Amino acid sequence: PVELQLRIDALTPADQSRIRPQFEPDLPQLHTDVEALSVVLSNLLDNALKYSPPDVPILVSVRTETGASGRVQVLSVTNQSLPGPLPRAELMFGKYYRGEGASRVSGSGLGLYLSRSLAQRMGGGLSFEGQNQTVCLTLTLPQPS
Repeated sequence: PVELQLRIDALTPADQSRIRPQFEPDLPQLHTDVEALSVVLSNLLDNALKYSPPDVPILVSVRTETGASGRVQVLSVTNQSLPGPLPRAELMFGKYYRGEGASRVSGSGLGLYLSRSLAQRMGGGLSFEGQNQTVCLTLTLPQPS
């Protein structure tokens, strides 16, 4: 949550006002690559801000879960998408992929590709879910025992 709050604080006041953080209380500190985490968090926030209507809030939640491989911290960024078709889930993390509606927004199509690679390097993952004009990107990272 500390690193996420730093990324939120670095946004413009208008963008900060759109972010709705929800942190589970007493989250333990992660032992991970802080620079890589910073890049991933910045990319996730940037994508949500760029690819959602400017007057719609963005929900950012952080919680712990127990999975097959142990305890993990889960960060989800959920936003309403711009009008048009949702990005194709099977292509979402491909190098240079940009959804059909992305041509109106600046970008290279490398942010999510890089973010997923960094998440995996940190021992976690990055996934996408989209339905009914709602997009959710979820970062999962191992939590120390």
